[in-house]
Amino acid sequence: MAEGAGDALSLLALGDLAERAGNPAEAALRYREAYQACPDQTEPLYRLAGIFTLLNQTRALPETLATLVNPATPDQWLLLADVLTVHRQYRPALRCISRADQQGADRADTALLEAFCRLRVGDAAKAGAALAAVPPDHPLAVQATQMALLAAWCRYDCPEARRHLEALTLSEGCGGSARALHHLLCADSPLPDGPAWGQAGGELLLQAVDVLLAAGRRQEAEQAVALMDRCGWPEGYRALALLFRLRGQVRLARRYCGRALALQPDDAELLAGLAELELKARNWPKAHDLAARLAALTPDEPLPYLLRARIFRAQAVEILRLAARQGEDPEVAALLAELVAKP
Repeated sequence: MAEGAGDALSLLALGDLAERAGNPAEAALRYREAYQACPDQTEPLYRLAGIFTLLNQTRALPETLATLVNPATPDQWLLLADVLTVHRQYRPALRCISRADQQGADRADTALLEAFCRLRVGDAAKAGAALAAVPPDHPLAVQATQMALLAAWCRYDCPEARRHLEALTLSEGCGGSARALHHLLCADSPLPDGPAWGQAGGELLLQAVDVLLAAGRRQEAEQAVALMDRCGWPEGYRALALLFRLRGQVRLARRYCGRALALQPDDAELLAGLAELELKARNWPKAHDLAARLAALTPDEPLPYLLRARIFRAQAVEILRLAARQGEDPEVAALLAELVAKP
């Protein structure tokens, strides 16, 4: 084991324990220390970024990661870009990709990541241009073709989309869903029969939802969502719930998380996720019910109890705000200030 790797793994485990116990500040500190102990271990960076996302502090994430990593090589810039991309910080990621290119990174590798990011900031034209750098024999040529297809759909370029569509075969597992969505968007290919298109097809449709929304094509994105109901991908609802939650669309996230939970009622992750969403929607009875189900399912885990505490706290804030509107009361004001001040 490399020098420092053992310490890094121990610190990573301590960070995980702190995160599970509802102490994100302690977890973030341990993840920083884990990366500093062994920079070859990249997982601490992804975990640290997850803490920033959890605390809604993603604006500070690019500078924090750059200070921690102090990138000086193309690989380090690409690592930063990848971490930022995972946490939907696409514009800062593009700046990191540009620095990697300037320092001589393999353009085929950076082109794929650049196209992924540009599609998600609504810049389909530059995404398509970047993908031209990926040769046909590249190991990720199929993924490049899928992204080129998404870019063509976003640009309303149906002939170009058709060309990329023909390059995707049913053997790749996403041809059926691609042709179905192409039929709806461009109406120039037959609609395939049968719903069983598999996970690869579901993942392509999920990407289509994301990039079409970024391109301002809401109606077409809704068509892609409807197709996901047909694709035979059991994790589709879960993935849609996560996508809409990350985009801040709580109502849609609740809808699809609820559908996923109906299919998998004993899934702890879904129970916790929907409880969080109901909390955001201030639907206290439903949030309490989900937290209670989670506690029954995982009685030895702290998360369900932390969830219930947060729900009670949110309710208390709402009640105190109602009380404050009835007239000035120092005790009400002091308690409200104390609750609101705490993250």
